[in-house]
Amino acid sequence: MIENSSIENDSLDLGLGGVLVKDSKVIVKDPTADVGILAITPCEGVELVINGVAVTGRTAVREKDEIVLKPLTVEEPGSYKITVAPDCLSAKLEVSMGTTTVYSIMDAGPEINLTLKAERRSEKKCPFTLVDILQGLSGKNITFGIKHSEIQAIMAGKEDGSYLIAEGTAPGETINDRVELKFNDGQEGQKVKDSSDKVNFRDLGEILSVEPGTLLAERYVGSQGKPGRKVSGEMIIPPKPVACDITAGKGVEVSSDGSKVISKVSGRPIAKRLGKGFVIDVDPILHKKGDIDIQSGNIRFKGDVVVHGNVCEGMTVQAAGRINVLGMIFGAQIAAQGDITAVQNITGGNLVAGGNNSFFKAFYKHLDALQSDLTEVGRMVSGMAEQAKIKNVKTGQLVQLLIDKKYARVHNLISEIIKISGQNTFIIPRDMVDLLETIEKKLSGLNVLKIESPEEFNRIIAEIKDVQKTIENMAENKANITFAYSVNSKIEASGDVKVEGGGCLNTNINAGGNVTIKGVFRGGEIQAGGNIILNEAGSEMGARTLIKAESGRKIMIRKAYEGVRLQIGGRMASITEMQNNIKAELDDVGTLVISY
Repeated sequence: MIENSSIENDSLDLGLGGVLVKDSKVIVKDPTADVGILAITPCEGVELVINGVAVTGRTAVREKDEIVLKPLTVEEPGSYKITVAPDCLSAKLEVSMGTTTVYSIMDAGPEINLTLKAERRSEKKCPFTLVDILQGLSGKNITFGIKHSEIQAIMAGKEDGSYLIAEGTAPGETINDRVELKFNDGQEGQKVKDSSDKVNFRDLGEILSVEPGTLLAERYVGSQGKPGRKVSGEMIIPPKPVACDITAGKGVEVSSDGSKVISKVSGRPIAKRLGKGFVIDVDPILHKKGDIDIQSGNIRFKGDVVVHGNVCEGMTVQAAGRINVLGMIFGAQIAAQGDITAVQNITGGNLVAGGNNSFFKAFYKHLDALQSDLTEVGRMVSGMAEQAKIKNVKTGQLVQLLIDKKYARVHNLISEIIKISGQNTFIIPRDMVDLLETIEKKLSGLNVLKIESPEEFNRIIAEIKDVQKTIENMAENKANITFAYSVNSKIEASGDVKVEGGGCLNTNINAGGNVTIKGVFRGGEIQAGGNIILNEAGSEMGARTLIKAESGRKIMIRKAYEGVRLQIGGRMASITEMQNNIKAELDDVGTLVISY
């Protein structure tokens, strides 16, 4: 095909002939010289038609040929898919965008062998319409939470991806009932706080115990979550909360609203699972299976203690109630605010029952004097509080000044209290231990300066008064000690002491009440606030034996050896030879009378 325009003719190089493309048209000029055969080769995106026939490869052409170029438009449809989540709370649209590719023919040539050139331009095309999507959602029964604006944005953005196009409402979380234990039920003992670097391996734990009125457990009522909604519009009803009850066992009570468990007695709290709930008990008796030794650690308990084995050397058993030791006691310390019973022998033991003994009397005396002085200081501090505040004098500074100027004995009283307590730690009740810690941290030395307010100082005084009441109550409740046999031991009771077995060797007994020994008492000393009744006292070898009773009381001995000394009140006499059926008492004028 030849067009004789001047532009086209000018395009041909010196009339040598060739093939060129201009404005999407092919121009062929046969060559005037022997330069070979003219040819044209199609390219991607352009259909080449020569003389009505589409060609796909290099083809020879002449001026007379009819050559037509047809640029193509290629459509890639893309794809999309709507998926619903397994929980039916969301639906996603997965999109792979389509494309429309448009080819345009580029000018080229003139050349003997011309290869066509085409420029292509591609555009992304959304594979769906809004109607398509809405119909697809309807087909999957999606009617709730459709994100119309998101769908519009997807169509406008024309980007491949996975898009959230419908979202339901998740149900609210259901919170089940729960019971919170206010004590650690997972271990028998609690570690004792000790700020020092030294570790006492015998004092590894303290048995958990509580006082009456202690909150042991609390039940928190659960709640049902708010209903949710699936993308299908179906409602989702959350499960109802699982009930968790607390049942009162022995020694406890449940509050009227059923939410709290409170102890009624002193003892060891125990929680047992019952179905979905708990049964809470407070056992006033701690049963310790086996021996009390370095592996078990010392026992301290705010109730009664029964030891089913031995109490070994260096160990301590302390109880706010009674103590019953079924095994033997070797070089151990036993202290109870109630009675102590030792079924078998005591060797090198130190037993204290009740609070009516020399330590508690001395402790109370110093504590009472301290409380009296501090109460006076407290009154003065309260009266001077406003003036001290104006002068920017802190409470601790004011307390320190008053003690130094007017109550100097306070420092000595504190030192003496700490000293005698350190010598008798095994018989000190827990509240007394806490008070001693308060005194050391708040009242000893320069620690007084740490007191921040009159109220804090008055709380310390109140704590002192509470311990005073504890000691007074211990003195009122007479506690007895009963055992079978003792050697090289110390026995002290606020009530009676009874020896039911073989007796005592080199033992000191101090009783607030009567002392009764069925066996022998050889070596040592008995001091009693009541009557003393012995089967046999002293020995043929003259073991030092002293028997002391208060005025108005009697000493009765079935058999006494030479050298036994008897004392009633301020009067004393010695047995000069072995005697039977001795009875000693003071007559009306205070003379010690010994009858046989």
